[in-house]
Amino acid sequence: MSVSLIVQSPGTAPGTCRCGARMLPGATEVRVVPDSPASELLFQNQVFCSLRCLRAFCLESIETLDALDTPSSADVVTDLHELYRGVAQAFAETLD
Repeated sequence: MSVSLIVQSPGTAPGTCRCGARMLPGATEVRVVPDSPASELLFQNQVFCSLRCLRAFCLESIETLDALDTPSSADVVTDLHELYRGVAQAFAETLD
């Protein structure tokens, strides 16, 4: 089983976290380096101000994916199980 990598590093450019917090150059930012193509789409260009914010994003994503993960949606949503596992794994890693 592969593992997503959570990277905390100083930011190089100003930006805004998904929660609305301003992120200044030099402040710690959190990114996820995904382990699967499906997870890559979810975490692409996502920058978080903290592990707490990343955890909230993962929980919200898990709720959304859980609602979509039905037998009737199997034809519409591809790689849903893989994406769900990737998000759940990233969430679990934020707890370590």
